Amino acid sequence: MKALFLSSLFLLSFLVKSQVWTQISDFPALARDDGTSFTIGNKSYCGTGIVPFYTLRDFYHFNTDSSSWSTISSLPQGEQRQYACGFASDSFGYVFGGVNDSEFLNDLWAYDPRNNNWTEMSSLPSTPRAGASSFVIDSVAYIIGGKTDSLAAINEVWAYHMKTDRWVRKNNFSFGSRWRAAATANDSLAYLAYGLDSSLIYHDEVYQYNPRNDRWTLINTHPKGGRNYVKMHLIGDQLISIAGMDSSSKFLNDCWSYDLTSSTWKELDTIPSQGVRGGMSFVSNNAIYYSSGLGENRVRTKESWRLENATILLENKNVNTFNVFPNPFHEEITIDISNLESIATFHILDIQGKVVKSGNLIQEEKKLNLYGLDKGFYFIIIQEEEETSIKKLIKL
Repeated sequence: MKALFLSSLFLLSFLVKSQVWTQISDFPALARDDGTSFTIGNKSYCGTGIVPFYTLRDFYHFNTDSSSWSTISSLPQGEQRQYACGFASDSFGYVFGGVNDSEFLNDLWAYDPRNNNWTEMSSLPSTPRAGASSFVIDSVAYIIGGKTDSLAAINEVWAYHMKTDRWVRKNNFSFGSRWRAAATANDSLAYLAYGLDSSLIYHDEVYQYNPRNDRWTLINTHPKGGRNYVKMHLIGDQLISIAGMDSSSKFLNDCWSYDLTSSTWKELDTIPSQGVRGGMSFVSNNAIYYSSGLGENRVRTKESWRLENATILLENKNVNTFNVFPNPFHEEITIDISNLESIATFHILDIQGKVVKSGNLIQEEKKLNLYGLDKGFYFIIIQEEEETSIKKLIKL
């Protein structure tokens, strides 16, 4: 029985890394590129950017439950921009820097979703910049590189302490200058990849940052060479890179996964549309979202796409051995095992393959309270004698 369960876990681990793009509601305003985004908890926000001849300051909330957009307060009058950084704490979203038409910026604005209001925070005590990268570790936002009004990429790294509204200079990025690079982080480590330097060289390196010793380490390079305008997110042990532009100025719609545990690359499903750069991207409920951008036909788009972390459902030949309802569910599920012939066990796994609940099944129906689980995808494995069945669950 244990061997069967471990085998099921191995196959499930392979399946949860399978990914497929699906188109969702278009961005609700002017088609744009070079906007920014941030996610507060499970609520995501997108805005700013550029359309022909002027920059923008409007912002929108995306509701992942209804897959719909709604308008929120814009940045204050006169604070329109492109190439800004977006990041968030547990309670506030932030927009830093960028360029307002021809003026480079070093200001910082905080958005409070409770009162739908923007507040100006302390400006970066250094040269204004656009196209910087950012990530957050333990309530500290890190701003890396960017380009100044001299049109030179820089290698500065700054830490913004969101709880105290305080900027601290860190060691410079040790591998040269970067702008329009991609960055992401988990609770303890961060990653930066791609981007351009002052000589307009396209980079393919992936670096790891450890905030405990303020040190950057080269860990790998992309198998298809240098690129910029890439969006990158970290889900579990996978770095997911999306779209962008390569050194031949080709707009890309490809998607790659870099496994941090095995140091291997895997090409995932491409966005089923044209190549695009400068879109807005965020993660919510274990899914990646990509919206807007400049298409390969040099026309801006409103298209929005979702990349599920698990879209393939494994169910063995005994598909009628059990049923689960309701599915999707909110707090409670019922497992119907009326077709089973002996005592069985169940295991519920999250999207990363971690077992979150287990038990025995000895009655025809068993109700389970799953109130504490986050919204998203789960799998339930039922084992009876030598048979194993797997179904997908969705928690709303």
